[in-house]
Amino acid sequence: MADSPDHIGPITRSAADAAIMLNAIAGHDSKDPTSLRVSVPDYVAESMKGIQGVRIGLPYGYATGGVDPEVVSAWENAAAAIRSLGAITNPITHPEWEKAVATWPALCSAETAWAHRDASPIAKGQIRPSPVWLHRAGPIAFGGRTGRCQNRTTVAIIGIPPTEN
Repeated sequence: MADSPDHIGPITRSAADAAIMLNAIAGHDSKDPTSLRVSVPDYVAESMKGIQGVRIGLPYGYATGGVDPEVVSAWENAAAAIRSLGAITNPITHPEWEKAVATWPALCSAETAWAHRDASPIAKGQIRPSPVWLHRAGPIAFGGRTGRCQNRTTVAIIGIPPTEN
């Protein structure tokens, strides 16, 4: 999609498998100019330490608001499992999470349109119909400025040369 909404995350069947995957994908990638040169832990070794005494914030409103009851139940079961392993859970709030969720489509579409401004995947038929609205709404949202601003912010944070003035 674009720089900020596009990120990788391992989908695995267990925490042990997730640790193995994170060891493979975390850290600097010399073929990716946006990847940071930061050290990362050995996730497999870290996962063996357990979570006794680890404090974990659980965003109940965000995680359970407007969600199917089966998903809420699974989420609550996962929270109970975390506590059974010795973690300390605390409820946390994101005061305006509903506003953030409501504004995401406009922000995402603006950045997506900006990222694909030179080669429209819509015109080339390289994109499924479902995300087409992201590309079409982007230039309209905020006069097309949001994507450009987000691009410049990303450039400033990671220190790569800008692609345009």
